[in-house]
Formats: sequence, C-alpha cells, structure tokens
Amino acid sequence: MAGTSSIKLTDADYRMLQDIYEFYYIDYHAAKHRYFPIGKVPESSRSSYNRRMRRLAEKGLIAQVLFQSVRRKGKLGSSDSAYTLTKDGLKMLEDVYERELEWDTSRKDRKNIYVQHHVGVLYYVMLYKDLMDEHKDGQKLEAYYGEQSSRYQRMGTDNFLKDHIKPDATLFIALRGATIPWLIEYERESNASKTTILSKLSNYVDYAKNASYRRHDIMLQHDHVLDPVLVFYCDSEKVAERRRQLIRESKLNFYSTKDKQGMGDILFALRADVENDPYGTVYQRWLGERVSLEQINTVQLLSQRLKESRFAELEARAGATTYMWYPASVASHVGLQLDGIIGFQTEKTQAAHMVRYFPSTHDTSSMSSSLQGLLHYKESVADKSPNQILDRFKQNSPGLLLIVDRPEQEEELLRLLDQFRFEERTGWNCFVSRVELVLEQPFESNWLIPDSAGRHVPL
Repeated sequence: MAGTSSIKLTDADYRMLQDIYEFYYIDYHAAKHRYFPIGKVPESSRSSYNRRMRRLAEKGLIAQVLFQSVRRKGKLGSSDSAYTLTKDGLKMLEDVYERELEWDTSRKDRKNIYVQHHVGVLYYVMLYKDLMDEHKDGQKLEAYYGEQSSRYQRMGTDNFLKDHIKPDATLFIALRGATIPWLIEYERESNASKTTILSKLSNYVDYAKNASYRRHDIMLQHDHVLDPVLVFYCDSEKVAERRRQLIRESKLNFYSTKDKQGMGDILFALRADVENDPYGTVYQRWLGERVSLEQINTVQLLSQRLKESRFAELEARAGATTYMWYPASVASHVGLQLDGIIGFQTEKTQAAHMVRYFPSTHDTSSMSSSLQGLLHYKESVADKSPNQILDRFKQNSPGLLLIVDRPEQEEELLRLLDQFRFEERTGWNCFVSRVELVLEQPFESNWLIPDSAGRHVPL
C-alpha cells in the first residue's frame, strides 16, 4: 500500500525529487544522465531506475504517468512511463525548503504532449549536467532550474503578480570566475497562434531591454552574473524558422543599443543536433552561423572584459572614454557575422573594433571562410547598406580584433590577412591575439599586427 514503505531517502533521492518539482516530470531517459548512469550493461541502469522509482512510489512520494515517449525504441508512439510528485512528495519538499510550494496535483492526469514537453526539457538539462561533470574544459553547470523557479513575475493591472516570462529551464554555467545564464525555451510543433507566440517573444524583448534579469530572483542568487543568453530549443527547422520569421516581421530586438543592456546572444538549436553532438557547433545565430557552447560562453566573457577594462593609451590621447558593447545579435541584424562590436567614445573621437573569436576547433578553412565573408560584406554590401552601428564611429576606420585559442592560429591568421590583402581591401586595421592574453589585459600590448614585429596595443 502507498505510504507504507520504510525506505531511507538518499541525497540522490532528494535531488531527484527536487528535479521533479522544478520540471514537473522525470523519465528514465533524463534520469539516467545523473542518477542511473549506464555501465557496461545498459539494462542494469533501467532496472535500477524502475526499482528505485517503484520504491519511492510505494512510499507515496511520486506517482506514475504513462505517456508516448519520443525516445523509447527510437520512435514516437512507444509507451513509457514518467513520474510526478504526489501531495506527500510535495509536503516532504516543503519541509526541506522550509516554505510553501506551488503545485498542481492534476499533473498526473495531463495530456501526453504536456508530459513530452517537460521530460524533453529535463533531458536537455541532464545531458549537459552529465557532460560538464565529465569534461575538464573549465565550464561547469553551477546550477539549473526548471519552469517553477525560472519564471519572472511582475505586477499586473489587477495588482496580482503575473508571469512575464516563463523559461522552460535556466542554466547557470560557470567559466573563469563568471556565471553565464542560459534561458531555454523548448519550442515544439504545436497549434499555438501567431499572437500567442509573438506575445511570448515580446515579453522576452521587454525583459532583455529593460534589464529585468538584474532583478530576477534566481539571477540574484549567483555571483558575477553576465547578460543572459536566450536559446530557442526547437523540435524541427520548421519550428525554428517560424520563430525567426516572426522576429524579422515584427522587427524585435533583444538588446538596447541606447542603454547597452539586453541578451548576450540569441540562439536557435534543433533537438536532434544537440542530442547528437551537444559540444559541437549545434547552435545557430541569426545569420545561420553555427557556433558551439564553448564559443558562446567565451564570447560572453570577452564582452564583459572589453566593457570593463580601461584603454589607457586611448584615454591618454583623447580623454575620458565611454565603452559600448554590441552583441552578435545586433551585428547580425545589419548583415555582419561577428561575435560583437566594442565601441569607444570620447570628447574628441569615436572608434569601434569588430570582434571575431575562433576557438581551437576552427581550422584554416573556417578562419579563411570567415575573413572572406567580411571581405564580401565590405566590398559588396557595406556601401549599399551602411552599418548603422559602425557609422556612429565613422570618424575613424573600424578595427578588427581577431581572437584565437592557440599560437598556431595566430600565425595562420596573419598569413591569411596577408594572402587576402585584407587591410588594403577593407581599410580596417587588424589585430590578432590569444584569448588568454585578451582576458588578462585586452587593451595592453598583447596584439600582433600584420607586417609588424612584436606585440602592440590595438590602436
């Protein structure tokens, strides 16, 4: 009989129950990444899961929910089971949290598509939790939250708090002393109207441009939090394109160039791509450029360092300087495939450096392709469709900061710049450096210049 089991709860049990509270459901495919790792015999992982969940159900803490899985036997329509909290399970968590928690007990009776959605979100989170625990690349999933804690509320016209945005998940990724929040919106095939989707997108625009993330409870719980990254995690290219089309048609911009605040990046990813190669270049920016999780997070660090550092030589020549950062999403809207633009404004002059980062995974071919894309922009697009951002700094020709991981990449970039006669054809001053040097002192003598010995300041 339910509630009569005398099993002792482990720390893993408590964490798993908290995950169920945050994401509403858990199934085997998500749970195996953190709680039931697959050994040499995969059946033992599933058996352990079934046995443990049955005991927790016998204790009256969780209830089984049958649904049509998208993963079992590799196709949609295979019957599987998930688990959700019971009233007793919720009461136990309230004792742990020492506060009252919101919960809808009808979740055990929800429709199939609802269960699929939430176990899909948790699978994404558990996949990265598992990988970041194993990988030693400096990135760590410091914390994660489901829809329950991710929601940001504000007062409605009726003086009651209303959900303004409600991300399906929020990941806090720690890297080199900073914390980068990822807001995840899982977008599936649905009958949602254009009005409904546009309303959600517009709320995210408002949240970003008004910097509501600086008042968001879960953001305030972490130190050194950078601007958030917004990810539309989509079931298909059709779903992704519908969101992109609405953003284009409605001219939505998730960053305020006036107030210098907003989303650090806007990304689209397909579920199949992420599950197949989560550390690969599976995230797409606005112009279709494919980037990796490592590249995205390193760029967020670089943007913060460039904004916060002082350009001593420039200030010595021109006086007090205001630093402005425009992320990749802003550059993309005017046709530039960049990681961002750093602007400098003094009483005497204005200047801008375009920023491009090439991780160690980028070979000669990809770096060459990127430089050729910038050449094409300058020679075929820029004069016909002026860049609204760079035009603000037209007193000086913009510079191009090319940042890499390895010394060999520095050498290869200098060779490519010479081969393409890049500076001559664009009129842009080019500077090349390694990410470790830029993060340490971005505006000191850490930059290589074509046809010049030694390292220089990027001026």
